Amino acid sequence: MIPQRGKFSLPDALDKPPALAEDADLDGYTLIELVVVMALISTMFFFAMPRFRDNVLTDQVRKTSRWVITQTRHLKQQSIREKKDYILHVDIDSDKLWISTPDMEAEALEKAQDEAFQLSEEVAIMDVAFPGRGKILSGQVDIYFYAKGYSDKALIHLQQDNDRQVSFLIEPFLPRIKYMEDYSDFDN
Repeated sequence: MIPQRGKFSLPDALDKPPALAEDADLDGYTLIELVVVMALISTMFFFAMPRFRDNVLTDQVRKTSRWVITQTRHLKQQSIREKKDYILHVDIDSDKLWISTPDMEAEALEKAQDEAFQLSEEVAIMDVAFPGRGKILSGQVDIYFYAKGYSDKALIHLQQDNDRQVSFLIEPFLPRIKYMEDYSDFDN
């Protein structure tokens, strides 16, 4: 008897591999598959952990940096748009930053000071420097943003507990603030 074309069948004994028993469970992973997965996970952790560590350690500096950069840019734009002077208050002793206007009433000024941006315990304001007045190491410092579109030129210096220092340069006529990963002065 000749089999018809396309209709070839194997005997029942050849349907299953001979080495496997009838009730053998074929579900599971081989050792090579497990080793490959572990290698991939290890590689991901190798690259992710330094970034995670850096983000955890510098998160407070970045949070403060974002606030200073965003608020400074906003103050420059808002002072031009509203044709009104604004003041960025930097309280070095209590590590607070807040915003006011020269024509604010005492009650509104007190409210703005109560709602000030408080730096975390890990970050401190070192000083604020002005080109003609030098460095101010304590007390409250006011940086003005004028309605005509310029501001005071100032450097704000922050320090983290691990002695990491950052500087923010506020330029009078530029809309952006310059962020520097070290202690910078007007001389350098």
